[in-house]
Amino acid sequence: MNSRTGYFILVSVGFISSAAIVFAASANDTSLSVLSLLAALLFGIAIIVASVIFNIPEWFYRSYGRIKSPVEFSRVNASLMALTYGWGALTLLGVYTLSGLWWWHSWQYGGGMFAVAVALLFYVRAVGRPGHVLRERRLLDAGAVLSIAQGLGSAGGLFFLFHTHKLSSQGVDWPANHVFLAGGIALCVVSFVAAATYFIVREKTKFGAQR
Repeated sequence: MNSRTGYFILVSVGFISSAAIVFAASANDTSLSVLSLLAALLFGIAIIVASVIFNIPEWFYRSYGRIKSPVEFSRVNASLMALTYGWGALTLLGVYTLSGLWWWHSWQYGGGMFAVAVALLFYVRAVGRPGHVLRERRLLDAGAVLSIAQGLGSAGGLFFLFHTHKLSSQGVDWPANHVFLAGGIALCVVSFVAAATYFIVREKTKFGAQR
């Protein structure tokens, strides 16, 4: 996942997923909701697989040798989160702009996801700069804690989605609920995996206040 090819694959899957959801919504036929759901889950699964491939092997290595610093794990995992939020924003704004459906919350959620995606990309860029304050251990620790909080928030959102039977909604929000489901699952997994990897690698490397 540290290669351009990996990101290209994820971006491509994201665009295909978004296009399929917009197509299903444009048909104005809830019978196509299965296509929308599968397309959303396709992207969510792709993000989870990328997260697992990149992170999990490091948990079982006795010595640290793949990547120079926990900083790199933080950057890649933040990139996966940014891709997830970006996909959610693109899909929501695409559906409720191009499909003929209108849901007034779409711009609120879509705009919010876009803002978070941009903020995460700025974080990735900043942490990649030698000497930047965000590379300090205390701030990287804070980022890992925020990742846990995000995972808990995503889990709470998923609970709400199922508890209120939103996935069986016949209203105009049904495509959005598929985005919330797949994005929520992906963010929940990536957030907890990212935090676990950071703390594991930090201990292996005895990572201090490196700048």
